[in-house]
Amino acid sequence: MPLVTVTAPPHPESQHLLGAVADAVAQALALGDGDVLAAFVAASAVVASGAPSHGSAPDAAPTSAWPIVSIHGGDRGVEAVDAACAAAESAVRDWGHRNAIEFEGVWTEWLTPRPPR
Repeated sequence: MPLVTVTAPPHPESQHLLGAVADAVAQALALGDGDVLAAFVAASAVVASGAPSHGSAPDAAPTSAWPIVSIHGGDRGVEAVDAACAAAESAVRDWGHRNAIEFEGVWTEWLTPRPPR
């Protein structure tokens, strides 16, 4: 069962974002209802490197957000992993568009569990 974490600035519609991402990943992997879980991690502050006054807005703030989508799951092969990551990115971008949010990029990754020791 894949677990997806979405890290992005807080937003009142984040619940809809999670549903869209979970559904997109499930569809890409041919999984059913309830087979993908998603959690939202609110990034309350984002600062770009090299800003002259780290931590004090507005000059330290990046120009736009980069949501991070981490999909935690077992090895499903390159094609399935690529499809799930692409579907998650598309869901985030579509949600952003519906909410008048432009993302500079969406970072997606697939993380497999550490092997047993």
